[in-house]
Amino acid sequence: MGFAALFAYDGFSAGLLLGIDTPLSGQSNKWYYANKPWIGLGFGYKIFGGK
Repeated sequence: MGFAALFAYDGFSAGLLLGIDTPLSGQSNKWYYANKPWIGLGFGYKIFGGK
């Protein structure tokens, strides 16, 4: 489960992503990251033309 906020301007883009890893399998108790929050950053640039 997660949330993302993205911004784009003149070929550049940036984003802030937040979430919590919630595994669905029966083996989730063995997964280290189960039910832990995470944060991510994303950056991009449009290198090809077009609209």
